[in-house]
Amino acid sequence: MTMALIGPAVLCVFGLAFLWAWMIERRRDYLLLLAAAPALFAIAVAVQVFFWPASVPANALLSGLFYTVAVQIAAEAVLRRSGKRLGRVWHACAFIAVMGGLWYFAYFAPNLLARVYLQNFGYGLVLLVASLHITPLMRGRPVDRVLFWVLFAFALHFFPRTILTIGLEAPGDLRVFQDSLFWQALHLSLAVLGAALATALLAATLSDVIDDLRRERDSDGLTGLLNRRAFEQRAGAMLSVAGEAPCVLLVCDLDHFKRVNDSHGHAAGDEVLSAFGRLLRRVSREKDLVARIGGEEFAILLPGATQAAGLVLAERVRAGLSGLVFTFAPIGACTRPRRAAGTGRSPTTAPRFRSRGQPRLRPCRPCPSGRPDDIPACRMLPNGPSRPRSPLLSASRSILLIIGGGIAAYKCLELIRRLKDRGIASRCILTRAGEQFVTPLAVGTLAGERCFTDLFSLTDEADIGHIALSRSTDLLVVAPATADLIAKMANGHADDLASTALLATDKRILIAPAMNPRMWQHPATRRNMAQLQKDGVLVVGPNSGAMAERGESGPGRMAEPQELLAAIELALAGEQRKPASIGFLGRLPGQVAAGGQVLAGKRVLVTSGPTHEPIDPVRYIANRSSGKQGHAIAAAAAAAGADVTLISGPVGIPDPAGVTTIHVESARDMLDATEQALPVDIAVFAAAVADWRVAGAAGQKMKKGEHGTPSLTLVENPDILATIAAREIDRPQLVVGFAAETQNVIEYARAKLAKKGCDLIVANDVGGTGVMGGEDNTVHLVTADAVETWPTLPKAEVAARLVTHLATLLAEKG
Repeated sequence: MTMALIGPAVLCVFGLAFLWAWMIERRRDYLLLLAAAPALFAIAVAVQVFFWPASVPANALLSGLFYTVAVQIAAEAVLRRSGKRLGRVWHACAFIAVMGGLWYFAYFAPNLLARVYLQNFGYGLVLLVASLHITPLMRGRPVDRVLFWVLFAFALHFFPRTILTIGLEAPGDLRVFQDSLFWQALHLSLAVLGAALATALLAATLSDVIDDLRRERDSDGLTGLLNRRAFEQRAGAMLSVAGEAPCVLLVCDLDHFKRVNDSHGHAAGDEVLSAFGRLLRRVSREKDLVARIGGEEFAILLPGATQAAGLVLAERVRAGLSGLVFTFAPIGACTRPRRAAGTGRSPTTAPRFRSRGQPRLRPCRPCPSGRPDDIPACRMLPNGPSRPRSPLLSASRSILLIIGGGIAAYKCLELIRRLKDRGIASRCILTRAGEQFVTPLAVGTLAGERCFTDLFSLTDEADIGHIALSRSTDLLVVAPATADLIAKMANGHADDLASTALLATDKRILIAPAMNPRMWQHPATRRNMAQLQKDGVLVVGPNSGAMAERGESGPGRMAEPQELLAAIELALAGEQRKPASIGFLGRLPGQVAAGGQVLAGKRVLVTSGPTHEPIDPVRYIANRSSGKQGHAIAAAAAAAGADVTLISGPVGIPDPAGVTTIHVESARDMLDATEQALPVDIAVFAAAVADWRVAGAAGQKMKKGEHGTPSLTLVENPDILATIAAREIDRPQLVVGFAAETQNVIEYARAKLAKKGCDLIVANDVGGTGVMGGEDNTVHLVTADAVETWPTLPKAEVAARLVTHLATLLAEKG
């Protein structure tokens, strides 16, 4: 009897320890279960040892009840600690199976050994299932691995000791059985392994408490991210071993945050901070350090990341914030990645590292409209040797905007506002003719400094000469570029401030022609434009459409502010001024030609337009694709310095300049041309390829006859995107597909991404009118782990942004 009571006594001590721990840490409900399990086990042993009740069947059922509940509670406690559960149904089934068997072998077919076998196998199975549910602990801390193996051994020990007793005969007297070696060994093994399991659980609980204390010490209570102390400590350790390896530091500051707290209370502010913290965790890698280092200030340290990878992550953060929806005033965000090391050695302490990035955090200008697309773009603050900038990153850049005399001059006011929102400073020159359409006061107010108008103004010339004015900027933009201004530029005239600045500059020049269609098509204008082409002047537009004059329509409309902004960002992306031979006569409306060589030396393949699948020599199966988006992508890639091959289906628009264009008709022709164009670095499949073709197209025109409507048998066309994405040899580094959907756009795009095996899907909703064949597009960039939604933009700007995005992804791939 003494031996039988040793085990329960030891386990009761552990039960008291678990109860004490639960009274301190009441949020750990599994501790209360662990305290109850030894108590129930001790009661079960006492019932058997003291033989109460004296009836054998009743004693077997009562003790079995306490044993079964104790085992199930212990198993559930271990699982709850790991965040898992077996569920009520599973426990109910196990309980009914064990207790039902005991009742049968106690009353209907009394058999002591059968009850012993049933309990041992039943309890072993319950604990074995629990141990298999916590196998992930094998990849955890040492204390977790010990807990798993102890529980696993405890579960397994029930089986061999039971099997070894098969064939034995049970004594008739239960008290004799309790004094047997088998009974004593059984309780001794339970006591030893139970104590080992309880010790492992106590150690694991203590470890959990210590980890929680460390987590509370090192984490921000609101967002769950690292706090400043922990970030500096861990970043310092990481940087000390980084050596020459590159690192990237992103510092993120939520602008206008005080307005949220003041207007909506701190609960609303907390919601914003928590949502932004979740966003940072979602877009960062597992090994990155993500921290809240101030009130609304966050930081991400990317070990081993390149500058391009930092830019990609920064853009994901910006885009992700644009997608967050709050029920209170909108906020903006400025995300600025900072490279820790290029070819030189990184700072070895986090405070020094952060201090080099902190002063660069200047407040962003407000977002006047509150729209997500007006949130300032991400900016790179390089440290070390200069590298090519992404067109998205135009920090500390400025332009000189020359506003000509035309009705389109009013668009420049919107352009100045958009430039300011992007962090691009603008100085303005207003020609005498331009003053007839907009005032110097309006232009100067928006630009934030006075507007220059007169070449012979003593005040202006004393403050800043026209020579310095044209050279203290990164880019000169002429919008609207009237026929007169174009003629002056082409022939070197300098009779006013605008033409003098254009002639005196050593910077790149971007013009946006705007004039009557007949003036644009006049031979003199064409000659002047050809001369500017030879001089390397960059051009955006003109667009086609209705003119201000009644009844006038055609090419000559100035590019829209969004298109101008995209062209300016591309032009500012180049580090050096390189003469560019850029074709622009007859280019697509809104096509951008710029000198940012972000894809210099790369080969890009673009498919565009529909395919025609012949029914007979006259009729064919086609779709509504115009090819405008694909052609715009090809033009933007060429402007970015790439060697571009455009494979175009039948379209009614001109071929983009500077691009090798191959014209095809059918899907099979397009696949053949695509395979011939390989290898390339990037392949963008923007063509709307017909899914089916007619099996056996007629050689002659099909006539109406007495036989009624002909029956057409369709067969599936080759899947060009999937074919190229699956190639083992000559597969492009980036394979991009397009998905034109009328419903469930994101869901279908994700399915297409998985099915086709490409790297990126550009999805758009073509269910509305004006999308296919129109000038604007709303796209979603879908990858395996993220969706980035862009606002509605002109197709030229979509193309420019997409090319920039692909350039950064390609750089990240190395």
